[in-house]
Amino acid sequence: MAPLQMGPANLLWEKPTGYAATMVGLPYDDLKSWRSHYPVEVFISQMNKVADEFQKALMELRRQTETLTLDKEGKKALSEEVHIAETIAIHSHSIVSQARFITLRDQLSSLEDQKEREDV
Repeated sequence: MAPLQMGPANLLWEKPTGYAATMVGLPYDDLKSWRSHYPVEVFISQMNKVADEFQKALMELRRQTETLTLDKEGKKALSEEVHIAETIAIHSHSIVSQARFITLRDQLSSLEDQKEREDV
């Protein structure tokens, strides 16, 4: 239900959409469904760990393979693995960014609602 299948293709909305995330469709901005029973902070932290660990693994892969002598086929295969790791790291970081955006957007919306009530 989280934007795991969409990553950065998931749209950011200025205001809450009220749409529910679906299992195989769009995640929208339904952070509550994305995180299931996990608190927001835990969901963000865990997704951030996934992203960071892929980034670390990517750096280690590059470090350990920089002196390898590979034929054309081996270079192509290694390049593909590097691109996959980069994609997963970027994809995971985008989910973290989306969750943070939604959290901050909703906090701002709550503050604006509270101010409107006080002004009335």
